[in-house]
Amino acid sequence: SPRRYWSNHTKQKHSFWSIERIQPFIGDYALPGVLEAAAKTRSFRRELILFSSDYGQGHYGLNLILNLRRLGYGHYLMVGFNEDACLRMFEHDPDLGCVWDGSFEPVVGAFSQTRIAPHQMRSRP
Repeated sequence: SPRRYWSNHTKQKHSFWSIERIQPFIGDYALPGVLEAAAKTRSFRRELILFSSDYGQGHYGLNLILNLRRLGYGHYLMVGFNEDACLRMFEHDPDLGCVWDGSFEPVVGAFSQTRIAPHQMRSRP
């Protein structure tokens, strides 16, 4: 059964079991040396699991983190949309590895002029 598989699988440490060996890391990768430091701090056996998330979709990111940790993988690095996304995720996972691009400044309402209201949509004949 799936439940037996997961419980048996997670009890056995494998060669990439890295939870106890990885340190937390949070930083702005637009700053010199931060990305290299993140890779050095978070990688294990020259491997680093990368994924992106923001706090609005944070439940998907947190679900991924919990699944990775359950399987013994702690060598992941989240690329967050901004500093706030990393700090909020850090509240849920104090072992988090997260970086963001502090040089990126989103323009509020940048896409508002391209949005189409439902009543403006037309189907093709």
